[in-house]
Amino acid sequence: GVRYLELNDTLHVEESIQFPAGVLANLPAGGNGFVFDSFGTRNQFTGAQVGTDIELRHDRWSLDVKAKLAVGDTHETVNINGGQLLVSAAGGSSAFQGGLLALPSNIGHFTRDEFGVVPEIGLQVGYNFTEHLRVFVGYDFLYWSNVLRAGDQVDRNIDVTQIPNFSAPGALPAGQARPAV
Repeated sequence: GVRYLELNDTLHVEESIQFPAGVLANLPAGGNGFVFDSFGTRNQFTGAQVGTDIELRHDRWSLDVKAKLAVGDTHETVNINGGQLLVSAAGGSSAFQGGLLALPSNIGHFTRDEFGVVPEIGLQVGYNFTEHLRVFVGYDFLYWSNVLRAGDQVDRNIDVTQIPNFSAPGALPAGQARPAV
C-alpha cells in the first residue's frame, strides 16, 4: 500500500524590552522594543508500505500483532523569520528584519527531499465480553527517519554584527555568516 505522514513543528521566541535613557542612540528614554524569532518545520512522507497483521484467538481472548515497513520520500520544509520593532515614548516606530536567533544569514524558506524509512510495530490484547462487546489494550510504535524539528534549527553561534541595533553602525560582519540554516 501507500503511506502518508505529516509532522509540523514550531518554535516562537518573543521579547518585550523597555529601554532606559542612553541605551540606544535612535531610541529616547521610555521607548520599548519588541523582538521575535520564529522557526517552523514541516515534514511530509510519502512511500510504499508492506506489512502483516496477525490475530490469534483463544476462547474470549485475542492477540493482534502487526508489523509494517514503509520506504519513500520525506519532503522537509524550514521557515525561519525574525524581526524587531522599536517604539519611542512619543509613539514613533521603526521595524527591522532580524531578531536575535533569526538573522539575515538564516532567515528564509528552505526545502529538501530525503530518503525516509518508517517502520511500525503494534501489539494489542483483547477480551470479548459478548459477541458485540470487546475491550482491548495495546501499543503502537512508529519510527520516522530524517525528520526536522523546529528546535534543532536554532543555531546558537551568532555573529552579533548582524543583530539590528546591537552593534555599532557600519560594523562589518565578523567571520562566518552565522547563525546558519
